[in-house]
Amino acid sequence: MSGIFQLGLKLKDAHDTIKETGMSMDIPTTMLREKKVQSKQICEVILKVLQAGDFGDPPS
Repeated sequence: MSGIFQLGLKLKDAHDTIKETGMSMDIPTTMLREKKVQSKQICEVILKVLQAGDFGDPPS
């Protein structure tokens, strides 16, 4: 569990940085596919998923 906790702390730090810089939370999926996305923006996407809390059904 400590790994997940540390990941959460890293995401919180990234989120705080994003809020300070005023970056937009909208990232087109085409940008992700083209790999022109900075690590900060990837953190934004991960944060969006975590905040939504919809991880789908676990694999059976």
